[in-house]
Amino acid sequence: MRRMRPLAFFATALLAVAATHLARSADLREPLADRPVADVLREANASGLRIVFSEALVPADLRVLGEPAATGVVERLREILAAHSLTLEQLQVNSFVVVRSPARTPPGPSVSAPEALQEVRVLSSRYTIETPRVDEPLSIGSAELGRQPALLEDATRGIRRFPGTAGTGFSSHTFVRGGLSEENLLLLDGVPLQRPFHLPGLPADLSLLDPATLDRIDFYAGVLPVEYGDRMSSVISMRTRPRAERFGGRVLLSTMSASALVAAPFSGGRGDTLLFLRRGLLDQVARAVEPEFGKPVLVDALARTQYRLSPSTTVAVGALLADSDIDFAVRDGTETNRGESDRSYLWAALDSEWGDTTVRTLAAHTSGSINRLGALRDPAGSTGDVEDNRRVQATLLRQDWRRKLASDWALRWGGSARRDTSKYHYFRSVDFIPEVAALFGQPASSALLREANVRLEEYEAYVGASRDLGRHWSVEGGVHWNRAEYSTDQAPTETDPRAVVLYRMSPVTRLRAAWGRMTQTWSSDELAVELGNDRFDVPSRSTSSVLGWEHDFRSGVTLRVEGYEKQVDWPRARRENLLDSIALVPELRPDAVVITPQRARVTGIDVYAQGPLGEEFTAWVSYSWSHARDIVDGREVGRAWDQRHAFALGAARDYRLWQLSSVLTVRSDWPVTPVLPGPAPLGVSIGERNSEREGFFATLDLRAERRIPLSLGELTVVLELQNATNRVNRCCTELRVERDESGALTSRQVEQDWLPIVPHASGVWDF
Repeated sequence: MRRMRPLAFFATALLAVAATHLARSADLREPLADRPVADVLREANASGLRIVFSEALVPADLRVLGEPAATGVVERLREILAAHSLTLEQLQVNSFVVVRSPARTPPGPSVSAPEALQEVRVLSSRYTIETPRVDEPLSIGSAELGRQPALLEDATRGIRRFPGTAGTGFSSHTFVRGGLSEENLLLLDGVPLQRPFHLPGLPADLSLLDPATLDRIDFYAGVLPVEYGDRMSSVISMRTRPRAERFGGRVLLSTMSASALVAAPFSGGRGDTLLFLRRGLLDQVARAVEPEFGKPVLVDALARTQYRLSPSTTVAVGALLADSDIDFAVRDGTETNRGESDRSYLWAALDSEWGDTTVRTLAAHTSGSINRLGALRDPAGSTGDVEDNRRVQATLLRQDWRRKLASDWALRWGGSARRDTSKYHYFRSVDFIPEVAALFGQPASSALLREANVRLEEYEAYVGASRDLGRHWSVEGGVHWNRAEYSTDQAPTETDPRAVVLYRMSPVTRLRAAWGRMTQTWSSDELAVELGNDRFDVPSRSTSSVLGWEHDFRSGVTLRVEGYEKQVDWPRARRENLLDSIALVPELRPDAVVITPQRARVTGIDVYAQGPLGEEFTAWVSYSWSHARDIVDGREVGRAWDQRHAFALGAARDYRLWQLSSVLTVRSDWPVTPVLPGPAPLGVSIGERNSEREGFFATLDLRAERRIPLSLGELTVVLELQNATNRVNRCCTELRVERDESGALTSRQVEQDWLPIVPHASGVWDF
């Protein structure tokens, strides 16, 4: 009865699917002479740089006059531009704007200082400079995602390089600054994604977003921008690839998945179409290696079309579709989990610009279903069954406005209306042998049946304003209002104020202070029927205070340090397993308990630095000290993902046709519940929940990429090692209760570990 083997195999198989093969080289495709300068700049953008330029300065017929002699990408671009009396001005790390060379600037107003250019909005091929935001996100470009090992072709895992985040190799759910994973707002081109994960209900899952489809990710934590409501821990805003300038694509075949992407522009360069299809190969691997393990089938697809109706108006339509079929079983049949799920997101957006005013109108529809059957047949005599069927339909209409009132004023406002409907059928029945039930304080027999049809009508509105107060000060403030009307005769209304103050000590050093309140409104598909609820939880409310310091070094390295405190009122009740957090059917295990905190509190300090280390090296480093705890019956108890210290270091080197990268992660072990000596017949007792910490978690991930130029495109071969040192990291404990030949009960503890060394290989053809 080795229940960890199939779970370890499944997670190992998932983790073997690396996203790092998706990156494009940071080198510019040669030869460069006589190519359009605009194409070269866009190619640099695709490699991870952010280069902003206007068609007035870089028209379509402007050509590269000769091969540059410089070696670095930025230096080569400056050499190309210098021949046309242009140059690059740096805005921030890896972010530049094309301006006229100062020595040859014609008479007239001088070019604005680069530090005044902070936020650039891209509307098709036209670029507009807006008033800078006071609340700057942390960002990851497509090239950086490509360099980062162990992403499992899952873009959402990329945010774990940032401080204040916590997660496991099994799951793509991430805890941000001590919050629950469902407190994160995931956006794709501004479209909210509800539960965008394959394999729901399992301890291992994977999001639907492949890094190959994305241009960048913006990550907000702490006090969220005023336009974002409904979630209270973070915003993960993902943007799809920029407009295609030519027909092209990519084909991937790896040890664990196959995918294809095609992008094609419209005639006249007024828009493009992007198509992506991915099929996981976990079922094929399982069939060849361990047939009794199961047959997981994962398929997802993304389609997006955008078209510029006029120089100031762009329309975009898109779809994200996913289907999962799961059939997992422990080798000896102790636990099984079978089911299927599907998810679809459809949207249409209209972006318009009227002088100093921009407006975005979004219509989106979400639908999905989950059907899951789980069973437990313990050799000692405990049994259980669970049936979980859910359906959801959601429609959203949203509009966002931006207006620049003056050179030092900017206004943002907007609102949305949403209607959700969900259907539930949930049944659970368990029978534990009396000795096991007594050990965990559970009833020997219990059953639960909940069926519900619920509806949510939600209305949101917000208004915010920002202003520069001279050279040194900027302020931003606003309020977010939300009202949720449920068919359960609940109608909570919340008003959340937020404010940010920025002080520029110098052009390269900034102080930022923020305070705000965020409310978590539960969607119609978040009714906790598994806990026996027939009414929605009271909205949770987080009040956060943040103080930060930022500095830009002359070398291009940026450093951000933030201290924060977060108080959560009315945190949601949740189920956790005291000992085994990666059980195949967690709600049927005897160690499953319901935690009902009165409040929660999180404090911490986050440090993050990134930048170039010469022309060939880039690196980033993050460190967090934090304490996340619940207040339960007047006592503080650490949350299961509370990690006091967390350190991560990433480095990448580009050398000709090679790219090498690594990530070292070291953190405190999460708290565990100890198993202590106890009376007969089991001989054990359960200690205080989350009262023990034993050591630390450490892993080193390595990646090597070799590019092979072809007559048509380029072939990239990737080799990767996850946990390259094969370090044993403790995960949790399973308590196995069995009967000997005489029928007497025996118990033993089995230590569970996180993943061992995992090799992976893949090949991708870009054309």
